[in-house]
Amino acid sequence: MLEEGEASFNKQYRNFLSELKRNKRTTTVTKEEFKELISSKCEYCGAEPNIEWKGNNQNGTFKRNRLKKYGTNITKYTIIVLCSECIKDKEIVYIIKERKLLSEYEKL
Repeated sequence: MLEEGEASFNKQYRNFLSELKRNKRTTTVTKEEFKELISSKCEYCGAEPNIEWKGNNQNGTFKRNRLKKYGTNITKYTIIVLCSECIKDKEIVYIIKERKLLSEYEKL
C-alpha cells in the first residue's frame, strides 16, 4: 500500500511527463528530482509549498509549488520553482530565469 499522498504525487509526475510529450519536449528529470523540485521553497520569495493537490480517488493530498519550465530539453536546471503568487508575475519569472542561466554560465 502506498503512503498517504504518494498516489497524488505519482499523478502529478505523470501529468508532468504527459505535458512535455504533448508539447514535444524531452526531459532528463527523474521522479525523485521532480519530487524534490515541487517540494522545494519558492526560488523568489521562499514560500513553502502551499498548493494541496489530490487526484480523483487518490489517498491523501500532496503539497507542492509550481514549476515554470523553459527550453525544449527540460532538466532540473531549466525548471524554476515558484509559489502560486510569484508565478503570476512575469518579471519575477524573468529575474529567476536570468539568475539561473547566469549561474550555469559561470560554471563553464
